[in-house]
Amino acid sequence: MADRPAQELPPPLSPLPASPQYQQVLAVLCKHPDAWFTVNELTSKLIRVRKCARRPTVELYAAGYLLRWISDARKPGRAEYQYRLNPDAAQHAHALLDA
Repeated sequence: MADRPAQELPPPLSPLPASPQYQQVLAVLCKHPDAWFTVNELTSKLIRVRKCARRPTVELYAAGYLLRWISDARKPGRAEYQYRLNPDAAQHAHALLDA
């Protein structure tokens, strides 16, 4: 992770209601807790159940369940946010999955 820019500080954890949208995104992230995903990568993993993972991903980030960083804007291509499960919120994420 040394070549990555500093990740943003996550917002404080706010409990979310059980929702299939949140559960679908969290299911992918909980299977790969150390991996970073763009919204497009998450959407491709949910293609059979969701058209887009953008809204639930952003809402999970805003509630503190996810960490994010932005790719280096100096590199070719458009800068993108990448998301992963916030280890400090993993217990809450698993509870939301089980709800």
